[in-house]
Amino acid sequence: MASCSNSPAGVYLPTVGPEPPSSPDSQKGVLIVYSELERVTPPFDEFELRRSAFDVISETRNDVQHIANNQESDEPVRLYLAPGRYVVAASTRKFGVVKVPVIIATDNSTLVHLDGSKLANAEQHSGEQIVRLPNGAAVGWAASSNASALILETIGKSR
Repeated sequence: MASCSNSPAGVYLPTVGPEPPSSPDSQKGVLIVYSELERVTPPFDEFELRRSAFDVISETRNDVQHIANNQESDEPVRLYLAPGRYVVAASTRKFGVVKVPVIIATDNSTLVHLDGSKLANAEQHSGEQIVRLPNGAAVGWAASSNASALILETIGKSR
């Protein structure tokens, strides 16, 4: 992550969990981070918008993955991870480095919105079900109280 001397101090947010399942037979254990869009100038083009990089840190802090998060488009990378707890760390213009604890569970996708994009179906749910930035922008679904049980169940099935 790039560092800037006049960037804000940073923000540490509550844990974001998997989105509500779209279908019971969904087979996903995916992290999708909508990091901020950056303007890049590739050869022979005026400019393009691409997602900024972020880090994924394992619960034990022993494993850090730096994710470029651009696929030559503004769509974020789908990152397949083992079930468990991680921290996403991404630079933002408004808040500096934002650290978001996330839960990854098999058969679910966990989405983290740090670019101000809308969280699908957020208006249909109460405020405490959504993790928000200090400016009120929705980041993701709050991890449910049964999220830890979901992780343990998923890990147990894989053994």
